[in-house]
Amino acid sequence: MLALLQHLAFRRYDAEPCEAADEAIRAWIAARHAAPVELPPIHGYRWKTLFLPAGTRLRIQSPLQTCHAEVIGDEIICESRAVSPNQFVTACAGAPRNAWSEICLLLPGEKFWKLAGVRRNEILRAGKLAAAAASSAAEAIAASARPPVVPKRPEPARERRVGEERREPRDVVGEDYEDH
Repeated sequence: MLALLQHLAFRRYDAEPCEAADEAIRAWIAARHAAPVELPPIHGYRWKTLFLPAGTRLRIQSPLQTCHAEVIGDEIICESRAVSPNQFVTACAGAPRNAWSEICLLLPGEKFWKLAGVRRNEILRAGKLAAAAASSAAEAIAASARPPVVPKRPEPARERRVGEERREPRDVVGEDYEDH
């Protein structure tokens, strides 16, 4: 409701908030009852935290040779056989190596090759930034929903009545405490 009121104020919408809320709820209900949209299945290869969509090209360059592979369907295909990233590196380099630092990727629609480890770090960094942004947005919404803090007024000083004596604190080192 708070978001709706803020939206109405920002857009200078002339309708009453209850009318706008009614309209928004009816639109939400209509959208829920609409026929679900069938999305085509997405094919690709899941490499730990990295998703390589179908059509992604993989390349390993060494001083002696350059090897290529491609994601077809849900598999990485190198020389007509399905391989894992580690198997691809081992087959091309002749020995096991860190696939993240050896394989360059060219995703569909992109123009430049990028090292797999660099792409993975970019995705992890983007995920952390998105989580931080969501957290700060949630804190801002929660803060705006809280009522403002009103400072308490100090109590007025108590006035002494006429004839009221001021009491002095007892001396701790008096006669009663000498024996202890």
